[in-house]
Amino acid sequence: MTTDSAPDPPRTGIGTDGTAVRWAGRLVCWTLGAAMATSAVEAFLKPTPEWWQTAWVAPWPLFHLFLLGWAVLRFREKRRRWPTDPDGDDD
Repeated sequence: MTTDSAPDPPRTGIGTDGTAVRWAGRLVCWTLGAAMATSAVEAFLKPTPEWWQTAWVAPWPLFHLFLLGWAVLRFREKRRRWPTDPDGDDD
């Protein structure tokens, strides 16, 4: 009987960078979907309530904000996986 086994997979779960990146990515996708849906309603149905003028535009800046947050988290995740330079040089 041998004890050779595959290496353990990367740690996942609550509190890891991968989890934060996945949740941020989902938030980006859902916000983009909401932005596109509200834009379609605005284009085809032309709602007239006063609150609608703010409601249909709101998802677009949120989408950009969440996209920026996702990009920062994704960069941090990738940077942790990059090998470090043994010489200490930045070149």
